[in-house]
Amino acid sequence: MSLDRTVSVATTGFAVVFLLAATAGANPPAKPATKNEAAAQTTVFGVALTSAKRQDIREAAKKEGATPEREDDKYWFDIYSAKDLLDGAEKLQVGYVAATGQLAVLEYVLPSFMDTEQVARISSMVQAKYGAPSSKKGNIGLGNVVHTWNRKDGVVITVSRGWPSTTTSLTFTVPAGKKAMDAEIAANEKAKVEQQSQKNSRAF
Repeated sequence: MSLDRTVSVATTGFAVVFLLAATAGANPPAKPATKNEAAAQTTVFGVALTSAKRQDIREAAKKEGATPEREDDKYWFDIYSAKDLLDGAEKLQVGYVAATGQLAVLEYVLPSFMDTEQVARISSMVQAKYGAPSSKKGNIGLGNVVHTWNRKDGVVITVSRGWPSTTTSLTFTVPAGKKAMDAEIAANEKAKVEQQSQKNSRAF
């Protein structure tokens, strides 16, 4: 990264050298820090997830070949066909905070039937990019499995499988966004229940 400097010198060339050296010492290059910060950022489609908004993901996903099945601000989740994005993936579901458009969760769904090794393959793929998982739970050969990566930027990546279905999910969660989205969904459900209760009470 270049550093623009304005130097006013009215004396000798020595003064120029001295001033530039002093300025460089006061503002040392930040290349290592920049590289570390970039490495710590969890990105999908080239977008940093911790600061991603709905429009950012929509534009980037379509540039990568995602086919929208539903993009509607009235819903918390946008849904895409993921067949041209990730090998084995059928759906990409992306959830946002309605009030702010902040990304909450991005999830690939990879269907399979009686393929117990699928979760291991997806986990290995993630491990090749992000290193060993922070935790592993479950038995690859049988039952529920969850592998988790706790990223430095706060993003949580999970590769998970339920049982008896062997369908695998690859999920990127922004905890603050997910908490806010879940609160909105819970408040909406509560309002629906109260509205229905009031409607029922007027009926008898």
